[in-house]
Amino acid sequence: MVNNFLIGISGGSCSGKTTFAKKLASLICNNSPTRKVCIISEDDYYHDRETLINIEFYDGIFDDPIIRDHDLLLTNLAQLARGQNVEIPQYDFVHHRRSKNRQTIEPADIIILEGIHLFCNDALAEQIDFKIFIELEDEIRLSRRLERDINERGRDEASVLSQYEGVRTAYDKFISPTKTRADIITKGDFNDEILQNISQIIQNRINKTGNHL
Repeated sequence: MVNNFLIGISGGSCSGKTTFAKKLASLICNNSPTRKVCIISEDDYYHDRETLINIEFYDGIFDDPIIRDHDLLLTNLAQLARGQNVEIPQYDFVHHRRSKNRQTIEPADIIILEGIHLFCNDALAEQIDFKIFIELEDEIRLSRRLERDINERGRDEASVLSQYEGVRTAYDKFISPTKTRADIITKGDFNDEILQNISQIIQNRINKTGNHL
């Protein structure tokens, strides 16, 4: 078994989870060059739309935990813990299906998961050693989502705004309540001091659990 430490970063759509994960990973690597860190995005664990024949699709479905393949994610985490490489899917957001491409993830000392539904699944939440929730104003998240979906996913403004009503409802119903599971709630200010403080808290948690990586 690999002695790894699992960090989960959650929050609403476009709250900055990916940016925060990358900055935290870079900081950990700089502070501890001998540690291996990897990032896994929950967004790659959407089910193929065409396989969900018993699921009724609606605006906001992609912000509903039912659309996630958490069983596969848990399987992959178990494989990494056994020291095995894993081939994780790559999701195509334009066609709503997994692409033919795969990403190889190697076992690491610290695994950073980022995604909106990480704390919704009891089994997954129990696996995560340290949980961070990013809480950001709805207006800012909507502005970021508009920019992302128009520039990266080929959507128009009207369709993004229409879909966001379902996204907002799903956030209030599924995602926001899970912040009670977080070890830390941050407001989205990813400056160096805050990152250093969180990194030190994580190191203290690793030391406390005796998980000397």
